[in-house]
Amino acid sequence: MKKNSKLQQNFSLNNKMTLQNHIVMSPMTTWSSNEDQTVSDAEIKYYGARAKSAGMVITGSSHVQENGVGFANELGVYDDRFVPGLTKLATAIKAGGARAVLQLNHAGDKALPQFISNHDVVSSSAVSALQTAFAPAQTPRALTESEILQVIHDFGFATKRAIKAGFDGVEIHGAHGFLIQNFLSPHYNQRTDKWGGNLKNRLRFAMAVVDEVQKVVSEYADSSFIIGYRITLEEREDDGLRLSDTEALIKKLIKKQIGYLHLSLGNALTSHSHYDDNSEPFIQRISKLVGMCQVLVGCASN
Repeated sequence: MKKNSKLQQNFSLNNKMTLQNHIVMSPMTTWSSNEDQTVSDAEIKYYGARAKSAGMVITGSSHVQENGVGFANELGVYDDRFVPGLTKLATAIKAGGARAVLQLNHAGDKALPQFISNHDVVSSSAVSALQTAFAPAQTPRALTESEILQVIHDFGFATKRAIKAGFDGVEIHGAHGFLIQNFLSPHYNQRTDKWGGNLKNRLRFAMAVVDEVQKVVSEYADSSFIIGYRITLEEREDDGLRLSDTEALIKKLIKKQIGYLHLSLGNALTSHSHYDDNSEPFIQRISKLVGMCQVLVGCASN
């Protein structure tokens, strides 16, 4: 790669956080934490070695609640005991010159019951989840109103821990059929209260999480702190998430001045999985929607 190529030039997020180049390491599942979900030496070495070439490194998902774990040996961030290890991880990434971003997640109906107390898998509604390569087919329990509010607060507590550990930002994982997407999906969200039903209500949980994270950042970090959001644009189910739902979400995220949007796509240049009069490739359509706003758009398949 040429040293003077655009990829190698620095740029800023939030107009304040400078990245040494345009290369971002997207979050990847490493199955590398210690058995108690703390950061392992192997994980520190893995990220530290790659941080030398990237402008920003986004970690694999870390779960904000004990029952939100989506992978074996996934990082935990739901308790203060995880902060020392996360501090070492953030330090290793930044030592390589990259900005360090911790991905925050709750796996929802794709959580792994064998790692959860009482095997209590929860989601927006008690709708059966499809089996995946990583999670079994299972029917979760619908969260109660008070539990929904607790999850929202726990995203905030996790953000505070990320700040304390020295991360430069967090990425809210709203993709891959995990909990935030469970609430947005018309298929998986069958609630009849203010958290479900019409699109406005199905968007409520995601927006509440963003608001909580932004509130914590405004209190404990400065305005350069990065808040990203990862999205899946569609679902395979006939009555599942559609691009029109996701576009409504993106418009709200733009209004909230999110730092960047991370599109999770198998192929950014493909058109839609479901029939749509507008067959424009995903990345072009979303880029036009974002327009000249101060929002970075990137995509990855993992």
